[in-house]
Amino acid sequence: MKFAIAAIIIVLFLAIIGPQTLFTVDETQLAVVTRFGEIKATYVTPGLKIKAPFMDSVNRFDKRVLRIDTPPRILNDSEKQNLVIDSYSRYRITNVEKFFEKLRTLDGAEDRIGSIITSNLKEEIAKSTRAEIIGGLTQPGTDDIVLATDSRQEILDKVLIATNAEVGTSGEDFGVEIIDVRIKRAEFPEDALPNIFARMRAERDRISRETRALGAEEDAKIRAKAERDRTIILADAEKQANITRGEGEGKAIQIFARALEQDPEFFAFQRSLEAYRNFLSTNTTVVLSSDTDLFQFLEANSFIDVRTPLSLVGTLDDLSGNSWTVNGQPVTVAGTTVFNVAGAPKIGDVLFVEGEGSGDAIILASQVMSGVSGLIESIALSQLTVDGITVLINESTEISMDPTSVTTIFVDGTVAGSTLVANRITEGVRGSLSVISGSVWTIGTTDVRITSDTLVDDGAGLIGTDLLVSVTRNNDDTLEAVEVVIQPEIEVVVTTTTSTGDLADSVITEVVLPGDFEIDPPLVGIVSEVLRLWTVTGASGPVLVDEDTDMELGAEQVGLVILVGFELSKDGSLVAKAIRIP
Repeated sequence: MKFAIAAIIIVLFLAIIGPQTLFTVDETQLAVVTRFGEIKATYVTPGLKIKAPFMDSVNRFDKRVLRIDTPPRILNDSEKQNLVIDSYSRYRITNVEKFFEKLRTLDGAEDRIGSIITSNLKEEIAKSTRAEIIGGLTQPGTDDIVLATDSRQEILDKVLIATNAEVGTSGEDFGVEIIDVRIKRAEFPEDALPNIFARMRAERDRISRETRALGAEEDAKIRAKAERDRTIILADAEKQANITRGEGEGKAIQIFARALEQDPEFFAFQRSLEAYRNFLSTNTTVVLSSDTDLFQFLEANSFIDVRTPLSLVGTLDDLSGNSWTVNGQPVTVAGTTVFNVAGAPKIGDVLFVEGEGSGDAIILASQVMSGVSGLIESIALSQLTVDGITVLINESTEISMDPTSVTTIFVDGTVAGSTLVANRITEGVRGSLSVISGSVWTIGTTDVRITSDTLVDDGAGLIGTDLLVSVTRNNDDTLEAVEVVIQPEIEVVVTTTTSTGDLADSVITEVVLPGDFEIDPPLVGIVSEVLRLWTVTGASGPVLVDEDTDMELGAEQVGLVILVGFELSKDGSLVAKAIRIP
């Protein structure tokens, strides 16, 4: 029992005396032990230390680099101009005993050292010009190009040397070393800013007047050259127009000659109608014999029985040999009638019939196929062929214009097998970068304006680089770039064939891609095929309309009632072969 009481007394004694006797010094700290204000010991190494209980106290200081932020002050430079100087400095405690004797606390150190630095900085600022303080000089011969100099750092180095001399062992010996002195900002006081801005505006006005004068001179040169080029171009165009006109008239004569050989009677009829139009529409009185050849087509027995083309869609009511009834309309089929119906026609089938007739009666059917009649609810692009590559379009595709209304389109999307699923379609430009004039790049022969919002690939601005460009067309018909991409190198084979026809020679250019070609979006090229999806009431599904569809002019309008002749594809899709307006 006595042993336990003794143990408790010892533990209580250690609990009270231990914290008053032992203390630790961190590796980032310096410690000074004082007894009633008198220094008894200093510690610069970390570890567990001992002091006299209740009488000694421990003062800890950071041995790392410390910072002093001096408040901004208005100082005069060598030209007696006021500048607001905001500076800071960094120092380290090198002798903690001297530091404690002279400065006592970090706050005291900040006040004493800060005032010394400010005094030395003021002295050096008074010897320096504004340009030296800022650390920049205007390049000779220019007004707006500033070159960096080392003058500011030289000023701060002098301040650093002078300050270390005052606080070091050769001076007051504060037990510290100043490591660095820096200026955060050097600027004019607020009350001087209006005058400064006024001088800046006057200088800019002078520069703008000079620039306008140079621009006016350049404008006159460009206009003179453009006028000269215009005169030359118009002369060349007139020359080429005369040549083309002569060639056209020669071919027209050849066409008229071939037409005369094919049907001399109809050609004579057509020429007589032209003569009637020319002289019967004037007030001139012409006296001719009624037997003259000019009036032969005005005789009662000379008129040709002209058959009008007719089309209808309806249910096959009767099927009797060559005489059919479609929607109550008599239809005659013959050996020349073209059938495009899945299987043999049967009563109840809905057919599209087209042929020649008089009035509403079809007397001879030229073609018969499956049909539907209804109202166009919507028309949407479904698929494009661009330079031989199939481009699929869905509801999420962003389309900024009608792809068929421009020469070249830009397609960005994701690759799915051998097709490209379009995410975005815009007008496109492709070619080699030949000229850069300010913000206008000439790509091939097309001028495109580059803006701050344009996405440009790294290295795309090098002359001679082959580019793919997504553009938008402004109201003034200028092009503005949305994205500029460097065109990947692809080896292609280009073949050109010439076909001679009745009216003119046609040139067909075919681009053949290599067998191992992989689609690498974006794609810029010429649209060769267009597939649209029409939603027509009464149809069992969307109607596919492509370049091969024989469509009557004006039929492509939402809300219009149309007649559609179609055939079923292998996948059951309705492929329109003929579209007519009833």
